[in-house]
Amino acid sequence: MTYRVIEIPGGSTKYDDAPSIHIAAGSGSFATVVIRYISGMSRGGQSPPLAEIIFSRVIEYRWIHEDYYYVSGGEAAGFRLIEIIDSKYVEEMAANSPWRRYPGKRFGPFIPESDVRHFRLPFDDYGVFDIIALGVSVREMSK
Repeated sequence: MTYRVIEIPGGSTKYDDAPSIHIAAGSGSFATVVIRYISGMSRGGQSPPLAEIIFSRVIEYRWIHEDYYYVSGGEAAGFRLIEIIDSKYVEEMAANSPWRRYPGKRFGPFIPESDVRHFRLPFDDYGVFDIIALGVSVREMSK
């Protein structure tokens, strides 16, 4: 599995074992998945810092409880956000799509295949997210 690390506030998700998840989608549109998590230790009686990761134009999302995570390569990420470059999920999805006979356009005429990305985000004592989406953005939230 080839992957690249995407920097996130706090450097990892190790400070949170119960992130906040919000999924929004309109009729006939792609979903947006928003994951908010504690990105560091609380200091001086203040609330801990928070961060947000937004996955846009989501084609598929899944969460697997940490006790049952069976996908190989899950341990490679540690508790970091990674993008899997040679994703078996993306290839399988493209190979079985209605547009599978159109090289480079196997996700349809309006989605270049090269734009489809596979992200993985684990949380200790919680589970692992695998998200197939066209975009991701990361931000530290103001207190």
